[in-house]
Amino acid sequence: MRTVARESVTLHGRTITLWSTANPGSQSSLHAGIRGGSPGDMVWLRTQYSPNRINTRSVPSGATGAATPSLRPDTYYAACGQAYNRNDIKCTGYWL
Repeated sequence: MRTVARESVTLHGRTITLWSTANPGSQSSLHAGIRGGSPGDMVWLRTQYSPNRINTRSVPSGATGAATPSLRPDTYYAACGQAYNRNDIKCTGYWL
């Protein structure tokens, strides 16, 4: 399996990343992840056409990161994240 990081952004010391994985000869899958976080931080995918959160995950107690399940891209997606108890949200650029 090949993993390719598409883009990363930082928010309050956390790294939000959009990446893809693919097995040779198969369609790629997109994932969003957050690293360096705190319990309650959130990460999700969103499309360029809708502000809705897709596959939202929260950093669990005792951990510093979380990742969304894989999603087969059918449009352009971005990875978004939010630090626990903060209002601001930051997203990567959109990728297919």
